Formats: sequence, C-alpha cells, structure tokens
Amino acid sequence: MLKAVMSEATPQGAAAPSYKFAINSTIVQHVVPTSRLNKPTATPTDQDGSKKGQAGRRGMHSATGGYWNEKTDGMWSFKWDGEAKGLDVVLMVIWIAV
Repeated sequence: MLKAVMSEATPQGAAAPSYKFAINSTIVQHVVPTSRLNKPTATPTDQDGSKKGQAGRRGMHSATGGYWNEKTDGMWSFKWDGEAKGLDVVLMVIWIAV
C-alpha cells in the first residue's frame, strides 16, 4: 500500500514524492463463535436482584493527533468492518510535505 501511495503522490518526472508518509494499521479480533466467551452462561444476579446478561461486542474508538501545517499536511483513516471474518481493520495514513 505504501508503494501505491508514494507512486500516486510523485509528480510526473520527479524522482521522489513531495511528501513523507506514515501508515499504521490496527487489527481488532472479535470473539470467535466457538469461544467459551460466546456461549450462553447462567444468569447470576446483582445485589439489587437484577440479572446480569453477557455483554455483547464492545465499541471501538481510535484517536490520533498531530501538529502540522494544515495547508500541506494531513491524516486519513478508514475502518474496514470485517464482521463476517471476525475482525475489524483500522488503517491510518499521515502525509507531511518535505
């Protein structure tokens, strides 16, 4: 992916792109269907008598910050929802003008 980004950012006839890039990916694996954590459990009760249910899939938050020139530098992120595969992938690209 990095080679594709650099190729697109290189002006025609130039030897190198006019940006430096950083790419990061995070893979978040979900509980697999065969996992013991995904099986129904007995429903114990809290002190107030309410039943405890098994928690479902939790949300995910990813944040990144930086200090740069807003006119020439930037950041882009994308979350690929891989529910059918049992995982999510968060991809982040940062570019900084040189």
